[in-house]
Amino acid sequence: MPAETQAIQSTDDQLAQLQKLGELYQSGVLSAEEFAAMKAKILQ
Repeated sequence: MPAETQAIQSTDDQLAQLQKLGELYQSGVLSAEEFAAMKAKILQ
C-alpha cells in the first residue's frame, strides 16, 4: 500500500477515534483530564 494511502487511512482512524473520544467525554464517561490525555496520545 502506498505511503500516501496509509497516511490517509491513519488520519481517518484518528478522526474516528477522536469522535468516539468526544462522545465519551460529552456523555460523562471520561473526565477532562482523561479526555486530554487520550486525545494527546491519539494525535502523536
